[in-house]
Amino acid sequence: MLLAYLISRAVDDDSWTGGLLITDRHGLPVDFRYVDPIRPTRLQKLIYGGALKRYLVLDAIAGTLLKAANSKVDWIFTADPVLLELEGPANGRFVVVSNGAHQPLSAAGEYLVEEVGKILLQVTSAGQPTTLAFNAANEAETEKIAGELASLTTELDFTEPLERVGEALSEICQTTRD
Repeated sequence: MLLAYLISRAVDDDSWTGGLLITDRHGLPVDFRYVDPIRPTRLQKLIYGGALKRYLVLDAIAGTLLKAANSKVDWIFTADPVLLELEGPANGRFVVVSNGAHQPLSAAGEYLVEEVGKILLQVTSAGQPTTLAFNAANEAETEKIAGELASLTTELDFTEPLERVGEALSEICQTTRD
């Protein structure tokens, strides 16, 4: 089983970057790719207007990284809900990870369905549960996906590699500025 962690973010007011880390089930890196900061031209800003960020995130960053990856991944964790639009047979199943102010559940792997396509999952034995959002057609599919995600908590904190990708992007952006 391969897990992917995908981040896109603004470097400054005029440029964007992104990174994709693919790990095994234990969180060990298999592949890492990134996009050098993209600085849209004035013409691109005029043509894309308010859709510029969406284009950069979905096509120029995520699309490029997923196409370049040599591995077929099972799960793609991200913090950006717009990336759910990329889910499909070619890419894998996307899961949006976010933190909220919720009371801890009793044990790692325990989950609570909030609504179709959204759960709270206790990823580690301590701390607050993580909110996970994903595409699901109904309650039964939500339960099935929740169970699969809960089973991942026995081997790793699958939210931690997102932090690694963010730190790697910060390092890359810092290095390019120096």
